[in-house]
Amino acid sequence: MKKLNYLFYLFIAILALCNPLRVRAEAFVISLYYNSATQSLSFDESLGKKVAHDQNVASSIYDFAHDNTVGQYILRLYDSSGESAVEKEFNKQDGRFSLIIPYFSIARELKIFDKNSNKELLSVDLSAFTTCNGNGVCEFEQGETGQNCIGDCAGGKNKYSQQTLRLLERGDGAIRDANTGEILLAEENLPSGQTAPTATTSGLIYYIIFSLIIFLGLPISYMIYRKYNNG
Repeated sequence: MKKLNYLFYLFIAILALCNPLRVRAEAFVISLYYNSATQSLSFDESLGKKVAHDQNVASSIYDFAHDNTVGQYILRLYDSSGESAVEKEFNKQDGRFSLIIPYFSIARELKIFDKNSNKELLSVDLSAFTTCNGNGVCEFEQGETGQNCIGDCAGGKNKYSQQTLRLLERGDGAIRDANTGEILLAEENLPSGQTAPTATTSGLIYYIIFSLIIFLGLPISYMIYRKYNNG
């Protein structure tokens, strides 16, 4: 009986770990410092980097989009056109603290404002991290893919740079990761007549599979548990 209980809860734990919503992803880590004596907010200069691009940190765009925090400050990310693309409110913490937000490939600049006065307090150039320029041309050589530059590379009929076109032709209509073989970018119609999934589509497929495992696996496991437990 104890062995069955152990296996049942172990199965639940494995499913929870497999939940795609927990997958680690890319994020911006913003290092800040609040001086309570002067009541001023600044970047934490002691770390050398105001903003870091972390490619393996727990960050969920879903959670970020549904975060309704009401704070003293407003963080805004701007795209190449100067338009505010992302906005988030947050509160100060005494001393050093960090904000972790999902990585947005279109972000060119970050600004922080005082919410009450709307006064700009801090700003930093993010162009070194930008991989999507939003110019309507898919440029793989600039780091743009169907996953990180949806506007340029994941439309119905994309325009490609000459270098990207050559790479697509060399790969029979698809550009793959040299190590994993994953399709990073694909033309709308491949020579075989089949449309290859992009990295974004692959992620959706994995999400559906894991969701089915979770929603079907748990009830079945519970019925097995009840059957042997009652027996």
